[in-house]
Amino acid sequence: MARIFVAIGLPSELQQRLGLICGGIPGARWISPERLHLTLRFIGEVSHERLRDIDHALAGIDFLPFDLRLDGIGQFGGDKPRVLWAGVAPNPELMRLHERVNLALARAGVPPDTRRYVPHVTLARLKFAARDRLGGFIAHNNMLGFGAFAVEEFLLMSSHQSRDGTHYRVEQRYQAQVFADYG
Repeated sequence: MARIFVAIGLPSELQQRLGLICGGIPGARWISPERLHLTLRFIGEVSHERLRDIDHALAGIDFLPFDLRLDGIGQFGGDKPRVLWAGVAPNPELMRLHERVNLALARAGVPPDTRRYVPHVTLARLKFAARDRLGGFIAHNNMLGFGAFAVEEFLLMSSHQSRDGTHYRVEQRYQAQVFADYG
């Protein structure tokens, strides 16, 4: 069995920029910069046979490269914050890719995700964090610009737990279509 998800990787420069703001909230479990990504769809535990079906379905997705910009800092959980995140500027191409991923996964027999998709990059888990510092952190970092980057592929990834934390592995890469300009 493999625990898998579909994601967009972040350029290492952007991961490092985000890593610079990660700190200052005691008890927060910060995500290391090299593990920062944007999840398109969490799938969960699947058999190796189902993993092959999912790979085949995702390989059939056509999309063009597009630019994506991170925008703002926020949290999920309302009065009991659980996750601190960097947001994503509204982007119709991202939402189309997300929908195509969902359709491909449905064809591969993966049950639909009933939650509303909110694109974000998880920066920290807040289960035991000092919540009194959270508002100040968000206010201080919310207006920072992290820049745009080109999305030229998406990834099928697996996560593995070990004594030293969670490790991610890229199982497959799916490239955007690139058309030659003959003009």
